[in-house]
Amino acid sequence: MKKSINRNILWAQIFASQLDKCGLKNVCFSPGSRSTPLTFAFASRKKIKTHIIIDERSSGFFALGLAKKLHQPVALVTTSGTAVAELYPAIVEAYQSRIPLIICTADRPPNLRFSGANQTINQENIFVNHIRMFTDLGMPSLSKHKLNELKHATVKGYSIANTINPGPVHFNLPFEKPFEPDSITDKIDPQKLMESKTLLKNSVQKIDRASERNNKNLLDKLLRLIGGSNNGIIYCGPGFYTSEFVKECDSLSKKINFPIFADGASNFRFLKSSNKNIVNNFSNIFRKKEIRKAFDADVIIQFGKAPTSQGMLVYFEETSGKKFLVNEFGDLHDPSLSTSGVFNMKPIEFCKILKSKFAKNNFEKNDSLLSSLPKLDREIELIKNEFLTKSKFPFEGKIIYEIANSISVNHNLMVSNSLPIRDLDFFVSQSAAKINLYSNRGASGIDGITSTTMGIAKGAAEPTILVTGDLAFFHDLNGLALHKHSEIPLTIVLVNNNGGGIFEMLPIAKHSNIFNRYFKTPHNLSFRDFVIGFGGTHYVIKSWKDLRDKLSSSLNNSKLNVLEIKTDSAQSLKLRNEFWDLVNSKCTRFINEFNKANN
Repeated sequence: MKKSINRNILWAQIFASQLDKCGLKNVCFSPGSRSTPLTFAFASRKKIKTHIIIDERSSGFFALGLAKKLHQPVALVTTSGTAVAELYPAIVEAYQSRIPLIICTADRPPNLRFSGANQTINQENIFVNHIRMFTDLGMPSLSKHKLNELKHATVKGYSIANTINPGPVHFNLPFEKPFEPDSITDKIDPQKLMESKTLLKNSVQKIDRASERNNKNLLDKLLRLIGGSNNGIIYCGPGFYTSEFVKECDSLSKKINFPIFADGASNFRFLKSSNKNIVNNFSNIFRKKEIRKAFDADVIIQFGKAPTSQGMLVYFEETSGKKFLVNEFGDLHDPSLSTSGVFNMKPIEFCKILKSKFAKNNFEKNDSLLSSLPKLDREIELIKNEFLTKSKFPFEGKIIYEIANSISVNHNLMVSNSLPIRDLDFFVSQSAAKINLYSNRGASGIDGITSTTMGIAKGAAEPTILVTGDLAFFHDLNGLALHKHSEIPLTIVLVNNNGGGIFEMLPIAKHSNIFNRYFKTPHNLSFRDFVIGFGGTHYVIKSWKDLRDKLSSSLNNSKLNVLEIKTDSAQSLKLRNEFWDLVNSKCTRFINEFNKANN
């Protein structure tokens, strides 16, 4: 006796079951009719956690944050039409940051494209410029061949997103009514139904190692350069680094006597290291051309992404040294376009191989100015600490400093783009506690920051803090709804300078008539009612002690707490400039004294 089925439901069930077998643990839904088969199929998988998020754009960033925290793929399900396009900002960030997302978009039948049909757009490879793989799985079919194609495509997509070429992959799934499981479309033999549900093993393909020869040639070139001059640096740009990498990088630094520059948007500064060869204040030091020139390197080894600091970006453009990038997938993270080569290999593996090429005492102590930079860095650190100690509330540069030095081991700290991440780079050095640092430095947008942090907090067992600006907060007010629906605990420190305060640093700020209207754009919003409306608690912070006290109490509850600090961006810029003047004077004296002693 044949079994009655809905072919849309069966097709979606096989797709969801195959992803389940591959290892998918989380899926985010936004409501919609066309995606009914997918929703039903995923909701029926007991091992997969489901997250219902009304706004597709917020859902995309939530999934991004969850994948960041868990280091595993997260799936997204949407209905057809503009709902699909709402995912694009999060997909761009995931692509640039190599975060694995499984995008599952329901679609109308292909014959309805360009017909004027409701909620129908051309979804064919819609994310083409920012996707690792696209597959239109076609209309559901009961043929053995089509069912096998569905399973193979699903395994391939998951493997690409997770391991082969990490990032977002897109499955487009067109469906024709009816969608509901009790709406019968076909009758199928039970044996054939059982066979159709047999799943494939998740066999990960091997990465093409054609680049191994290139790695060897580059290594030979790098060894010759280091052998001819040990005047170099190791740059650890934005990215996630393990404790094992920090240990190997420290060891390499000591072996070849290259100082390590730890970018503020990396977690390198927040992992334990006893290496006194680490430089944290290069963003403060390299603001003036004559200082950058004095500390020019012959060799630069770069891990991670391009620098957060404008001064460091310019340093890379101006340097006469040879720069080599190291990352597992051979990505070019170099806006200066001056790279001498990219090592397509794991950073830990690179450190071990390069370290093995040098005898323990291969280098004598380097007496170059660059090698003395860690000493200058420590002196700048003293100046910075004294300056911040004296800084009155509410100097923006001290806010992130207070937070980083107040939170405990393994807490999650998400720092928004624009001024907050730059202030972290300028004013926070090695933290007293090991902190899990996060940022969206792929495309560096201010959209989706709150939703991303909600995803991180959802996947975390420990407290999570977001430091964000008022414009980023305004851009993602919908992200606050995630707390009200899912009761996600989160502490948000909202730095409110009433508009685009970062633009105060641009030359256009001198033209006040244009600047205030078209750049800073004051919004004059009161965020208190928004926070309360989404079920949160709102505080206006009045002092540094108040910040520390409210931060401590909010991290010990399971609520949404928003600690708002109202600042004056022009006054904060004035204080930053005063600090940088102190740094510049110190650097100039240091360089002059060094040159005098060595001439």
